Amino acid sequence: MNKEKSAVDWLFEQMPFEYRSSRAAFEAYKIALEMEKQFLIGFYIQAAMKDNKLPYGIQYYGKLEEVTQEAEDLYNETFNNQQP
Repeated sequence: MNKEKSAVDWLFEQMPFEYRSSRAAFEAYKIALEMEKQFLIGFYIQAAMKDNKLPYGIQYYGKLEEVTQEAEDLYNETFNNQQP
């Protein structure tokens, strides 16, 4: 199964090799990937909560854990935590 390429992966690949081969560039890449992952998971959670019309409270927090796991699974399935 082909995996999608994240925006961070694409951008990193566009950089000349001499820039992306440095340790600092690789560390920045890893941080950017994690930031992108957290953003996409947060977006998924917000959409799911709005779609389910759940108010904040006990019901919300019970569903939140389930939706967070769904979001992480979807991210990992889609992007497969690709390395450069």
